[in-house]
Amino acid sequence: TLLIFLLSSGLSNADSVTPAGKWNFTLYESSVTGMCPMGNDGSGSLKISSKGGGVYTLSYIQGMTCKPKDVCVLKGKCNGETCVFSTRVRVDSEGGTVLNSAELRFDQVSAQGLGKSVYSHPSGMKCTWSYLLTLSRK
Repeated sequence: TLLIFLLSSGLSNADSVTPAGKWNFTLYESSVTGMCPMGNDGSGSLKISSKGGGVYTLSYIQGMTCKPKDVCVLKGKCNGETCVFSTRVRVDSEGGTVLNSAELRFDQVSAQGLGKSVYSHPSGMKCTWSYLLTLSRK
């Protein structure tokens, strides 16, 4: 069984965004294309850490099912108030991979955006999960 719930994104505005910190998230309006199970709407917490040089890591802490764990750790950069995060992880013994991405638009206390997870199997099978994401500072 392959269980994958993937990463996040958002829309807001700010002159100088500071995404680093702890956030609550809500994932909603989930959809799926392909022959895979539907993802669930939900909520939880995540942390965004600055790695220096304008690079950030977004890590889901609670509220997401992450198998393997690396699926829930995305790297990204910001341009103005918009931050884009992504990761590509091998998720099964058959060579299947998941590409998780999120584009979030931040202000100082919230963010909103779109998240997408794409599972690709070497046989050509592909599923795409999409969802809206809202973040609020903890």
